[in-house]
Amino acid sequence: MFKKPAVRRGFGLILAHCFLKILRIGFVLQSCAVDNSEIEEDERPDDKNGERNRLRIPGDLGPLELHVAIIAQFAKAGFAVYSSSMRRALMIIVICCLAAGFASPVFAVPGPYLKALYAKRGDLQALFDAKTYLAKPRADTAAISLEDWARQYGWRMDKKLEFYKPKIKIPEPANTAAAPMVSGSSYVVIDQASGLILAEQNAGAVKRLASLTKLMTVGVVMGKKVPMSRIQPIVAADQVGGSRLGVAAGTKFTVNDLLYAALLPSANDAANALADSTKLTRAKFVAAMNTQAKALGLNKTAFVEPTGIDDGNVSTAREFAILFNSVFSSAAVRKYALTATRALRMLPSGKKITVKNSDTLLTAPQYDDVLVTGGKTGYLGADGGWNLAVGLKSAKGASRPISIVIFGEPRMATSMSDADALAHWAWAHYKWE
Repeated sequence: MFKKPAVRRGFGLILAHCFLKILRIGFVLQSCAVDNSEIEEDERPDDKNGERNRLRIPGDLGPLELHVAIIAQFAKAGFAVYSSSMRRALMIIVICCLAAGFASPVFAVPGPYLKALYAKRGDLQALFDAKTYLAKPRADTAAISLEDWARQYGWRMDKKLEFYKPKIKIPEPANTAAAPMVSGSSYVVIDQASGLILAEQNAGAVKRLASLTKLMTVGVVMGKKVPMSRIQPIVAADQVGGSRLGVAAGTKFTVNDLLYAALLPSANDAANALADSTKLTRAKFVAAMNTQAKALGLNKTAFVEPTGIDDGNVSTAREFAILFNSVFSSAAVRKYALTATRALRMLPSGKKITVKNSDTLLTAPQYDDVLVTGGKTGYLGADGGWNLAVGLKSAKGASRPISIVIFGEPRMATSMSDADALAHWAWAHYKWE
C-alpha cells in the first residue's frame, strides 16, 4: 500500500510510537523514549524527477514534539503522492494520531541535547531528578520538570533550545517595575496563552490546598460524564464539617445543583456527594484524582479526599496553575464557577436554598475593571489563611488573560486585592510582541 519510502518509514514510526505509548506504565518510562538522533534520512530516489523523500526531524525534540514532527512529515509525503480520496483517509489517520499524542503528559522525557546539557550543569542536576527529570521535592524552582525549565527559561539562554520557545507572541518586559508585594506565602502569575511565568514567589513550595481541591473533584466528575440530571443524596458520611449546605442527611439534589454548591459556597458535603455520584468507591475516586494530576505532570500534587478538609491535599502554586487552566478549559465548568448566585432545589420537597459565590473579584464593584474567567477560593483556618486561584482579563480588552494562584493570605479580602494588584502590574509591565 505504501510505496514511497518516506511514507512507509513514517507509518512505521507512528505505529512504533503508539505501541510504546501502550506499553508505557506511569508518568515517565525512559526506556521507551525515542532518541531522534537515530532517525536517518532515506537516500533512495523516489520519483521520476530524481528527487528524494527525506524524513526531516528538527533539533532537540521530546516525545510529544517528536510525535508531532513524525506525523507532519508522514502527512506531507502522503499528500504529495495520493489521490484526493486517499488524502481524506490520510487526514483521518493524522488527526487520530495527533489526538493520541496530545494525550501524553505535557512534561515528559527531554530530548538528547537537553539531556546532555543536564549532564553538564550542576545547577540543573540540583533541581531535577536524574531518572525522571522532574523537579526534586525540595527544589527551589517554579519549573516542574527539566522540559518545563527549557520552556520557561532555557530557550532564552541557549539558542539550541529555541525549539522550546512558545510559538505565539510572548510577553516581554516593557519597564523595570517590580511585582507588587503580596501578603501570601507563595504565588504565581502565568500568561494563559503562552504558559510563561510572569511573576512568582516560592511557586515550587508544597502547600495545603484546602477547598481548591474541589476543582480536581469537579474535573474528575465532569470527565466521568456523570448525567447532570442524576439525583444524588447527601448522606451522613458526606457531612465532614467546614463549609456545608447545612441540610439534613438524606436530602437529595441533582448533580447539576451539587456542582454549583461545590464551586460557589465551596460546600464540603456537596463535594463528597459529587464524588459518590460517579458510583466509584471513595478510594477509586481519589485514585482518579491523583491519576489526573500525574497525567498533567504534577509531581508535587497529591489528593487524599474530595473536599480539601484534609491537610493531605497538597500542591504548589505553579502546579495548581496548570491544573486550574486544565479544569477551566471546560466551558461547562466556567458556567458553574462564574455564577454569582444560584437557587438550589432540595428533593423531594422542592424547597430552594440560595448559594453565593465566594469569589468577590467576580461580584464586588471595586473590581469591575477586571473580568473573571474562572476562580476558586480555599480556607485553611487561622493557622493557614486563604488560598485563591483565579483567571483574569482586563475589562478594557487590551491585555491577554492571566492565571494567578496565591497561597496563605491572612484574609480573603487581601487575597482578592493582591490578585487584582498582580494582574494590573502584569498588564502594565509586559507587552506582547
